[in-house]
Formats: sequence, structure tokens, C-alpha cells
Amino acid sequence: MTFLLAKEKAERPQITMLRHGLAIFDALELDQIGSTRFNQELKRHDAPDARWTRYRGPSGTDYAHPIVMHEQAQLLEKVGIRSVKIRPPGAKQGRGYKLAQLQDAWRKHGTPVPGEAGAARGRLRLIASEPD
Repeated sequence: MTFLLAKEKAERPQITMLRHGLAIFDALELDQIGSTRFNQELKRHDAPDARWTRYRGPSGTDYAHPIVMHEQAQLLEKVGIRSVKIRPPGAKQGRGYKLAQLQDAWRKHGTPVPGEAGAARGRLRLIASEPD
């Protein structure tokens, strides 16, 4: 029963976005990212479960479309993340997300997946597990 609850929680789009967001921060070695760039990186993310270019809404029943900014914001708000003022290196001040926000949300809402834990450079490193 616990496995099924963990699996259902892991499949929620806001939890998937958290995992993918942490992977994006890690791959780009950033501490903060603009909301627009975050959206672009989500759509480029190449994880097997990254379907952000064919997003079907939180229920999974909408028509397939690239996730838009307000949908991204709604999903992140479900785990307590709102955009904040940031100033990425070499860029103008704007709104976006900080790595610490995603890390805190992951500690509260994330579901550990076997083979997807580990730290590198003080960051959460996501590693895809090998199929059995």
C-alpha cells in the first residue's frame, strides 16, 4: 500500500516538475533561474518522463500542448514555490526561482526514488536508475 501511495505521489505533475527543476539547476550549475528560462529548460529537458512539450494539464485530460508560464506557476505553487525577484549573473533583475526554494519543497513534498539520490557540489544530483 505504501508503494502505491509513493508511486501516485511521484506521478503528480508538481512533483515531476520539482525533480526536473532540480536536475535543471544541477545541469546548468545555477543557484537561481528566471521564470521564462526555467520554462524553456523544462521543455528541453530530456528525462524519459519529461513531457513538458506535450503537457495535458494537472489532470492529464487536456489537449497536449507545451506548458505555459501560468501552468508552471500553478504547479510550483502547489508545493509552496512562488517566483521571487532575482538577478542572475550577467542579466537584468527579474522574477524567477532559487535553488533553495526547490530543495526545500523537495524535502517537504518529494518522494525518494531508488537510485535518484546523492549529492555533488552540495546539490541534489538526480541519476536515473537502471532497469532490473
